[in-house]
Amino acid sequence: MPKIGKDDVLGGRMSLHILTGGQFAAIRSQLMSKTIKPGSPMIACGVAVDGKLIGAFAYLPPKFDPNTAYLMSDFPVSWTRYRRLAKLIVMAASTKEAQLLIQRSLSKRITGWATTAFTDRPN
Repeated sequence: MPKIGKDDVLGGRMSLHILTGGQFAAIRSQLMSKTIKPGSPMIACGVAVDGKLIGAFAYLPPKFDPNTAYLMSDFPVSWTRYRRLAKLIVMAASTKEAQLLIQRSLSKRITGWATTAFTDRPN
């Protein structure tokens, strides 16, 4: 799937695409800092708008609360004109569609999700 280009304009049709472990690792190595250690997600998804990849997210299975999945990773394509694209990726990870994908992979209902945020520029 092609990635969104530097000057491309986002369209209006967003879609989620389940990624294999290898696909997620390849996208992660291209888009995230090399200092972040890789993990092994339970489920990973690419986020596309009008057929162009804009980012990805991945979940781990519940650890402490059996009904809460953990968003281990979410990242946008970094070279676009959109400064807040990361927020769109998080929103995609919290949609009903993403929740259904997680529930299917776990074969049980998930009522919440948790994450930890790291940034070089807090506000």
